[in-house]
Amino acid sequence: MSMQFEISSSNKSDLYESLNSALRSLLGAETDFHANLANASALLYSNLPDINWVGFYLLKSDELVLGPFQGKLACTRIKLGRGVCGAAAAQNKTILVHDVEAFPGHIACDSATRSEIVVPICVSGKLIGVLDVDSPSASRFDEDDRHGLEKLVTTLTEKLLTQERCKFLHTMLRVGDLNKSVDFYTRVLGFELVRKNDYPEGQFTLAFLRVKAGTGDEPELELTYNWGVDAYDLGKGYGHIALAVPSLKEFGEKIKAEGCDFSWGPSTTPSGKGGMAFMKDPDGYSIELLEGR
Repeated sequence: MSMQFEISSSNKSDLYESLNSALRSLLGAETDFHANLANASALLYSNLPDINWVGFYLLKSDELVLGPFQGKLACTRIKLGRGVCGAAAAQNKTILVHDVEAFPGHIACDSATRSEIVVPICVSGKLIGVLDVDSPSASRFDEDDRHGLEKLVTTLTEKLLTQERCKFLHTMLRVGDLNKSVDFYTRVLGFELVRKNDYPEGQFTLAFLRVKAGTGDEPELELTYNWGVDAYDLGKGYGHIALAVPSLKEFGEKIKAEGCDFSWGPSTTPSGKGGMAFMKDPDGYSIELLEGR
């Protein structure tokens, strides 16, 4: 099944206005993130003249991973700071390159490419990926392209904001021997230790683990060791599940409209690097809410 749109191409301004209108129609009520990116890349590839590649790279941990695209086979992973895509992601700004061969560290996935433009994609202030468009002609892109593509990315992010209410982050367990528990999950079950931090003021240590060799976006297991406590009744050892929300203020307003409220907070995380709050489910189990993860 294909969809047809009437795209005006009398000038760049009209072209991008038509593309933006078509993109809004394509997104419609669809909530699948990758499906929307796939249709967006097809829309641009079919209607932007003098283009040989267009697609998305998505941020996973400390690198960009290839997402939906149109064109020849592409580089699968790009480290932050490398090439035009990595530079745009690291600097969180649109980068327009008239001659890719003159760009330091350019990654030549397609030797035919001569110019390139990369637009960062951010949701609630957090970088989630980039839109990359390549051309076989030098100096193909200008400020009209920058403005038009940034508006298209804004349309995409507005869609993400309306559909992203929360994201499952981790489950927390209290443990009596942190080293023994980390060894079990890494050596026996094949998890990997992502990070481990001591909090002297609160007298506890946190260790986060996730499935090894995943995409980097999987939910994590949080192991909490309270200093000096070496055993728990299993019912008391369970801590909470954690969810990411774009905005604690907006989320708080939504749950209040549904007859719920925070049981704690909002305040800041132990590291002081973000906002957090707690609420309870109908059985009294705690749910941790972390802002903008």
